[in-house]
Amino acid sequence: MAGVVTNPIFKQDGQYLSFTVKTAPIILGEVVMLNNDGTVSGATTATTTVIGVAVSGNRVSRCATNDTVAVGDLVTVLTRGVVFVTVGDGAVDEGTLVEAFTTGTIRTHTPGAATYGAVLGKCLVAGTLAPVVQAQVLLTIV
Repeated sequence: MAGVVTNPIFKQDGQYLSFTVKTAPIILGEVVMLNNDGTVSGATTATTTVIGVAVSGNRVSRCATNDTVAVGDLVTVLTRGVVFVTVGDGAVDEGTLVEAFTTGTIRTHTPGAATYGAVLGKCLVAGTLAPVVQAQVLLTIV
């Protein structure tokens, strides 16, 4: 085996779907949005079409440091379950709702804010900018 993963992105069974990466490479663990042509891209602030978190995909090697899925390749997305994601803005407290932020990260959901996005899930473990936090993805596929 080329590498050892000691802290997997996904933590338990969940619901997974595979999509083609559209415009820019996706790093595993990024929040992704569904495009109108059925492909996915990294989610950004005020994204309303969040579909889940990228957890696996075609990579050049399976070593722990190769975590990027190229444009045109298939990426597996966790749409329901428990997964690690990265905080991109401020702090996220345990029990708060989270939304997509820039470059596939998350932030605390603020209803009524000028640039709020769709709710991604509920934070299970508190975290601040940069550390990885565990958040439960609670998306419904329409």
